[in-house]
Amino acid sequence: MIGPGEALPLNSTIARHARAPEARQSPPVQAFRLRRANGEQDLSAGWLEYFEDCPTEYERYAAACTQLVRNLGPNKNDQFLVIDVDRARGALASNSALSSVQIVFSPVLNQPGFVDNPSHASVVGMHELAEPLEQLAAEQLALAVRADRMTWRDLLSHGLVLKK
Repeated sequence: MIGPGEALPLNSTIARHARAPEARQSPPVQAFRLRRANGEQDLSAGWLEYFEDCPTEYERYAAACTQLVRNLGPNKNDQFLVIDVDRARGALASNSALSSVQIVFSPVLNQPGFVDNPSHASVVGMHELAEPLEQLAAEQLALAVRADRMTWRDLLSHGLVLKK
């Protein structure tokens, strides 16, 4: 297992929560913009491969989403986007001005006001970028979103996640 702050290994996937209006875009660029009004400096995600004991990717996806929502208030139509980390890194690497943007393991443990999330990952380095470059980074990350996505309601109806 890698340590906090280290880049996620090759062949990793992450799940990113997106509000329904953000998720409807194609590609869903707004889901990868920092919410600066909320003081956000990094983008939160759940690292699916953290759950190596789950036998299927579907179960890893559900486990990562369950961990994420413990610190969120998802609406029933919100979606969880699955991002291919290698593809995202490749897209970001296509522009040297985005070299500060990295996808790292960042477990949330013993932080006041937060429920522990040992599978938490972050997209770091975007807050340092000028507005046009932040937009470009968001566009590159959005291009790495896979087609398989589910709403919060879907995950609940299948019994795949725990309610808050």
